[in-house]
Amino acid sequence: EDSPWVVVGPGNWMWTDITRTRLRQYAVIERSSAILRQPTGPEGTWGCRVRVSPGAGGAGMLFLADAAAQTGFLAWLGGEWGNGALMLYRLPLDGLWSGAQGCWHYDTDYILRAEARGGQVRAQLFSADGALLQESPWAPMTEEERARQGYLGFMTWMGCAEFWGFPGAEGAEEIAQGAAAAAPQVPAAGDIGKGWFALGDGAWEWANDALRQTARPVHAIALCTDIRGGLGRWKCRVKLSQGATAGLVFQASRDAKEGFAALLAPDGFRLEDLSGRVLWRDDKVRYQADSEYLIEGEVLVDRVAARLRDAAGNVLSESPAVYVPASNNDRLGHLGVLSHSAPAQFSAFGLTR
Repeated sequence: EDSPWVVVGPGNWMWTDITRTRLRQYAVIERSSAILRQPTGPEGTWGCRVRVSPGAGGAGMLFLADAAAQTGFLAWLGGEWGNGALMLYRLPLDGLWSGAQGCWHYDTDYILRAEARGGQVRAQLFSADGALLQESPWAPMTEEERARQGYLGFMTWMGCAEFWGFPGAEGAEEIAQGAAAAAPQVPAAGDIGKGWFALGDGAWEWANDALRQTARPVHAIALCTDIRGGLGRWKCRVKLSQGATAGLVFQASRDAKEGFAALLAPDGFRLEDLSGRVLWRDDKVRYQADSEYLIEGEVLVDRVAARLRDAAGNVLSESPAVYVPASNNDRLGHLGVLSHSAPAQFSAFGLTR
């Protein structure tokens, strides 16, 4: 009774070891679900890593679900056994979409990701290294669903599967905003000109010397191959549309898995590493849409800092120097920009050593 987890149906759900980072359903039974009774939603992003055992009919992730797995949604690896497709269901079992077969296989690690935004839901499937394999179109939610909170959970059918990298498990890989580990920076890169390339799901264009991100992406990054270094002060100017989160990426690896970001968001200004872990934040800052700001990131051997200025150069917010792992000390990385949720514009890029 004290556990936040509830099991629906038969099954044998257990942690694989004492670290409680990986949850496995061990029984070969028809259908079983484990639900984490910690409410989220009605909008958000959910994710996990999953491996389906040989012989199983399928496995997947519940989101915005109730404790009986009768309402909510299911991002599902189903179809042909061991050679199937990503599917999206409305619980209990109303099929909303199915992808092409041959997309997932037994004993292979995948990332499942789901999102509810703007009265719609979708599901995505990534390889273990973050390459997008399949994604559903956006499906409309009902009016009741748009206001409903629910739970994250997992389901198996006719066999065993293992799940990890989800929030709420003791010692688990933390998922920022519900899914950092399961919502990676998708590494399919695209050349966007002037020595820049894009990662993720944004739409980029140049307006003279300003770089614009014009979509409403989940996570869009652009990196500059020509500005590269380590120690020093990194900077760019940014204009945000209403509701956007955007800012400077600095000392970033080419795959955007290492490095830092100084981000201006509707709820404040913050310094993060590129795994999504927040190193410092100022919740009092509020930006004005379409106003220009100068964002600076500073690398000081074993510490990093962030600074926000208005267009005239006046300091609006400034972090202390935050200690970071020694592995950062000698890394040479790129300057970049990050955008999600709404359009943003970036300009005046630089690194002063």
